[in-house]
Amino acid sequence: MSIIAELEQVLTHLNNPDDTIRGQAEAAFNRMKESPSALVISLLQLLRASTNSATRISAAVFIRPLLVRQSDTLWDKLTEENKAVVKTELLQGLPTESIGSVRRKLCLITAELGALLVPSGAWPELMPFMFSCVTSDNDTLKECAFTIFGSLAEALKTQFAPYISKLQEVFAAGLNDTRSIKVRLAALGATAAFLSTLDDTARASFQQLTPAMVTTILVALNAKEEEEARDGLELFIEIADSEPLFFRPDIVLVTDSMFGIATELKDLDDSTRHMAIEVLVTLSQSRPTMMKKVPLFVRKMIMLAIKLMLTIEDEDIAAWNKDVGDDAEEVSDYKLGEETMDRVAISVQGKTIVPLLFEMVPALMNDPDWKHRACALSLLSIVGEGCYKFLVPHLSEIVALILRGFADPHPRVRWTACNCVGQMFLDFSPNLQQDYHAQLIPGLSHLMNDVENPKVQAHAAAALINFCDECPNDVVLPYMADLISRLAVLLKSGIILVQEQAITAIASVSDSAKENFLPYYDGFMPYLKSILHTATTKEYRKLRGKAMECISLIGSSVGPEKFFADAKDTMDILVQIQKEYTAGNEEHEDVMPYLHQASARMCRVLGSSFVPYLAILMPPLIATAAAKADLTVMDEDEDPGVVEGWEFYLVGDKKLGVHTSSLDEKAGACNMISCYADEMKEGFFPYVNQCAEVLVPLLKFYFNDGVRIACVSAMPALLRSAYLFLQTSGAAQGADTMFVRNLLAFMLPTFHDSLQQEEDLDILNTMLKCYISCLDVAGEGAINTEQAELIVKVVKQLLDDYAERKKRLLANAKAPDMDEEEQERAEEDQIMNEDALGQTGDIIGKLIRYQHEAILPTIQSAVSVFLELCKSSNTAERQVGICVVDDIFEFAPSATNTLLPYIKDQYLQYIGDSDPAVRQATVYGLGLIAKAAGEPLAPLVPQYVNALNRICSLPDSKSEEFVHSTENAISSLGSFYAFYPNQVDLQTLLPIWLNYLPVVEDEIESNVTYGYLLTFLEKYNTQLLTPSMAGLPKLLQVFGAILDTHLISDELKQKISALLKHMRSQMDPNILQAAFATVPQEDQIKLQQASQ
Repeated sequence: MSIIAELEQVLTHLNNPDDTIRGQAEAAFNRMKESPSALVISLLQLLRASTNSATRISAAVFIRPLLVRQSDTLWDKLTEENKAVVKTELLQGLPTESIGSVRRKLCLITAELGALLVPSGAWPELMPFMFSCVTSDNDTLKECAFTIFGSLAEALKTQFAPYISKLQEVFAAGLNDTRSIKVRLAALGATAAFLSTLDDTARASFQQLTPAMVTTILVALNAKEEEEARDGLELFIEIADSEPLFFRPDIVLVTDSMFGIATELKDLDDSTRHMAIEVLVTLSQSRPTMMKKVPLFVRKMIMLAIKLMLTIEDEDIAAWNKDVGDDAEEVSDYKLGEETMDRVAISVQGKTIVPLLFEMVPALMNDPDWKHRACALSLLSIVGEGCYKFLVPHLSEIVALILRGFADPHPRVRWTACNCVGQMFLDFSPNLQQDYHAQLIPGLSHLMNDVENPKVQAHAAAALINFCDECPNDVVLPYMADLISRLAVLLKSGIILVQEQAITAIASVSDSAKENFLPYYDGFMPYLKSILHTATTKEYRKLRGKAMECISLIGSSVGPEKFFADAKDTMDILVQIQKEYTAGNEEHEDVMPYLHQASARMCRVLGSSFVPYLAILMPPLIATAAAKADLTVMDEDEDPGVVEGWEFYLVGDKKLGVHTSSLDEKAGACNMISCYADEMKEGFFPYVNQCAEVLVPLLKFYFNDGVRIACVSAMPALLRSAYLFLQTSGAAQGADTMFVRNLLAFMLPTFHDSLQQEEDLDILNTMLKCYISCLDVAGEGAINTEQAELIVKVVKQLLDDYAERKKRLLANAKAPDMDEEEQERAEEDQIMNEDALGQTGDIIGKLIRYQHEAILPTIQSAVSVFLELCKSSNTAERQVGICVVDDIFEFAPSATNTLLPYIKDQYLQYIGDSDPAVRQATVYGLGLIAKAAGEPLAPLVPQYVNALNRICSLPDSKSEEFVHSTENAISSLGSFYAFYPNQVDLQTLLPIWLNYLPVVEDEIESNVTYGYLLTFLEKYNTQLLTPSMAGLPKLLQVFGAILDTHLISDELKQKISALLKHMRSQMDPNILQAAFATVPQEDQIKLQQASQ
């Protein structure tokens, strides 16, 4: 058999569903790779000449990775002659290949090989070939050339730079091609691909192509080529997302065209209209200020959303009441309308949206058609998140509209009113609850009596859940008896939907009421436990799950003393369900999420008594967390369509499909493990190693944020569990330290990778917080030199990332379209970025705290960066830099004089910094310097003391904003006076210092400060109180303020007591009595008790 015939047979068998046959074919194909030239040339021959279309497709699929995609690519193993054959065959195959999918793969192979070869001049024929193709009369060649241009745009941007003007002309010709819509769309794709590579001048010339780009899509639609038009709309969505400013000169044309496709063109597929809407929404998200300036754009977007929402089905009320689904699930256009309004409201925000909304809502509310009234209320609930700031002044008007909805004759409007207020209880909590409970709770209570419409009853109870979730206890309590009575009726209504919402509402009321729920406990708990035993059939599974939730929340509210016995009974049932589910009883699947959440609450109530249940609960959780993600990978040009439960992402040149429900289960399992580790502490130790092996690799699980967050939260909990267990179990001395160090060593490499790769700032900040907690648990000496070097490398990368994000945020802030609302969001992003910087500084601080002077040589390069930050004009950067230097002064004090020359001027300058955090870090550090520096500091002492006294004397020194920095300054002055008495005038300064007292906000500093006070009384009594004892009243006032508080230690209390006794026995009674009289009455009592 010839090699070509053998290869054709192998290609056929590689697609065989039989594992054995396919495995044999894979082995044969791998053997063929040992002769790379023969294999590649044979694949090319099959690709070009085989009469079997399936063979040609397979050949195209397999030759691509062999040439350019795999790390062990065969290209470099080919002879020069065979390389020339490959390049020639690829270019000759493009105009003759009749199968579209094969031709597309040929284009991709050509482009990828071109990206590899053209920069080095190894394929000089390619670019002339492409330019000749786009001007040829062969439509197939034109389409291929534009496709290749687009694929090479980024890789060869340097090589294309001299030809940008020519390319603009070529793309313009392609976009205006009169013969082939495929050519026009390929030119559109190439144009879109080049946008990110253009400088400002080139971009301006390319922007002239926008009208032709729009026309291309419209021509395709008019020609009934909807699939091709959707390809074009997909490109417009990408441009709107990544290069929205490209459309600016013709933004009115673009938006009018999209509105036309969405609302005016007839007989279009829903997916086509939806893609046009997506272009508009994406533009509003990417460049909201630009879009707000487009005449009538926001108004038209709201009207478009309303039009979509009015497509809701007008269903028979009896049938509607039996349908347990959400109204929003009925019609795709309805859901799209809600989503459109939500996204536009979040991006455009309230200053623009709210006035238009209140212009439209009254007319909708007054319309005789119930759909319009329901739409009005839905709009109000949807925009709450995005327009919060500008809706708050209108809350009374909104509440009035909701109350009208409560009383509407149509049950679906009443249902929507419940939905509206439920959402607003979340968005506007706790203000809405506190200010309008008197109007809204009676309305919801009334609707819970709407027995003819159980769906309304259920949704009124659902709204009550949200009312309680964020509501202050004192607001709920006056309504509790009535609400509990009504919910008890609903719970026993026999209508499952109503029962499900009632049981959750009861749980929420109890959670809000806490111990005030005790009088109702005995009335509910037996019934709820009976549901666990009896609600076992399919239709009652959700109710059974909600009963678990309710029991656990009630138990958490009333406390273990009342709940303990019922908690153990409940856990016995939950454990039995878990056993049956683990054994394969899938009937329990629907209740498992409820079971896990209930168990988490139970463990908090039962404490160490919960530990035995872990033996049943943990194995399935670990198995779920360890299960491989349900993924599928396909080529980028494959279209998976819409597959329920799956999401698809473009990763490089592949489409990655992710089964979202399996990821949610994985995230839930990881979260439960983290919860148990945190709550059970030493009781969780038997599972620490196994959980670490599963969870640590998942720190880099980028398919699901919830998984990463849960796993990173578990890291310090696992370390703490091990530490506590080994400390309390009588293990050999040092076993706890060694185990924790080894566990930390296992975590660190993956933790470091995840910190450097994480792009989501929220998650990064969570990771940093947990990383710091891990260092805290590990404690003294846990990090060796090699690990410290890696940590410094990570820290420097994090500092670079911070600087890059800052640069990007500042550039965005200067964008011409930035408005006030976008500026606020940019500032929020910068705050998160600065939080990440602060925690990065804390990592270095922890190394210094636990490794002391020994770590300084290793971290020197990182410390130099923080020293530079001390000089920054940015407040957050100054504060972070100073805090790191403070850590050195505190935990590696022998380095103080080495650092002092680099930092002394900044510390003097920042004593009076306008930012409280910078000021506090500075004055705290000065106290540390005073203790550690010794004689080298002496010349600087008067300057520092004068500056510290200056801020302590300011009128706002004890204001809420500056009180903490002032108290630190007072403590630091004490340090200077104690360690440098010869460099200051104590006779003048000590009475002033006494008058700064008391310090009452900072317990740590107060203890230090009052220690100095007693020292000064002992050493410098005359200077402190003056020869005439003028300071005695102030001293007694200070003692009276701090006795019987946590501001001083027991040792200091005893010293003060001894001093007061000494005063009573030695001082002139008249002088003492006069001073005593200046003390407030309640403090006089404390002084008397202390002096007896």
